[in-house]
Amino acid sequence: MKTKLAILLLLLLTALPFTAQSVATGKRTPKLKEFNFRKIGSQYTCMIFIHSASEACHSAVTQVMESIDATDNITPILLTRESEQNYSTWLQQLCVNGSLVVSKASTIFSSLGIDYAPFAVITNAKRQVVWFGNPQTLNSQKIDTILSKWTLQR
Repeated sequence: MKTKLAILLLLLLTALPFTAQSVATGKRTPKLKEFNFRKIGSQYTCMIFIHSASEACHSAVTQVMESIDATDNITPILLTRESEQNYSTWLQQLCVNGSLVVSKASTIFSSLGIDYAPFAVITNAKRQVVWFGNPQTLNSQKIDTILSKWTLQR
């Protein structure tokens, strides 16, 4: 009986459409009134969607910030749905000069279809998505590879 129930549950879960995000490589992100990509001043941005209570977000942000610090042409933007008082101590320990923090960013999460954190999106100055995925997979070598492939494609 337990086996039949497990199989039925598995079939139901695979039949439901899951949409974790609605970004695609090469496509432009919607205009985000919270910040202007062109005014940021770097060639690329790395939007990192986070939640302060998540240990995965803590490790992902630490890793990405260290990796981005080695790259001159990419600006990190940390986005959270939380208010500033919930995350300020945590982010003060992690932020590097030049990074941006956007709190109460529910509209950005929604406009990009982001349902979970950690999640990251690297875009160019024209808001085109260069890469998206789990920020825990990013390191300086992977970032360099992503950006060099993107440059070659253009």
